[in-house]
Amino acid sequence: MRITTQLIEAMLPAIRQRVVGQAPTTARTEPAAYSLYLQGLHFYLQRTVAGLDLAVEYALRAVEIDPAYAPCWTLLASAYINQVNLGKRPRDEGFRLAGAAIDEDQHVFGIRTEPFLRVLHGDPRWEPTLEKLGLGERQVADIVL
Repeated sequence: MRITTQLIEAMLPAIRQRVVGQAPTTARTEPAAYSLYLQGLHFYLQRTVAGLDLAVEYALRAVEIDPAYAPCWTLLASAYINQVNLGKRPRDEGFRLAGAAIDEDQHVFGIRTEPFLRVLHGDPRWEPTLEKLGLGERQVADIVL
């Protein structure tokens, strides 16, 4: 019995690592910024014009507190795109603002790759492809974002 217990205790960390993988990591931020982010996310998930307006407002307040808090930049980019989809913002303005938020997000992580949204939405084949698939931008944004 004692050998079995010792064996299990010795193997447990390796088994846990294999089954669970690396422990998840989180972005650290000020509690006030995190609270504002969560409130913004709550309103974002409503997918209404008013909800997206509030999501942008809360995310902007959060990045004022912690400009290095990447999830807020991601929330902003997605909210701006969805404002375009709901007719709240002109397309050019929404994608310009989303691109600026993506650039900030990349700056935080030090990523130097072409953003996914810019590749898709900047490609002249984007809209004809959507038409062939029978999809609109709003449907795709709901899937992608």
